[in-house]
Amino acid sequence: MASDGRVDTSGSMWMGGKNDVTVKTFKTRQEAINFVKTKYNYDGSITIKITAAQDLGAATRAMKQLQSNYHFLFNNCNHIISAALTGAGLSQYGGYLVIPNLNFKELKNND
Repeated sequence: MASDGRVDTSGSMWMGGKNDVTVKTFKTRQEAINFVKTKYNYDGSITIKITAAQDLGAATRAMKQLQSNYHFLFNNCNHIISAALTGAGLSQYGGYLVIPNLNFKELKNND
């Protein structure tokens, strides 16, 4: 799941606008890595071992976050990550920084 930004100009500057989302399922970790490298130019990854129940909690919370309006500061791609971690009961890992590269480093350091 990914929040790809705002797709329209509806809403106010404070409320944001419709969120452009990508939701995909991959058969392997490598397939996911290849996709994000091509689409987003990401070249790093973090793996956190979780249970099936945590996975469901993460997916449910992240999907709910994706369905809300996109806002650069208050509901961006990093908020999807923090929602997933919270849904999995893993908020101690971090994921709350606004700048994507800093957020990734924080998560990597806590992995």
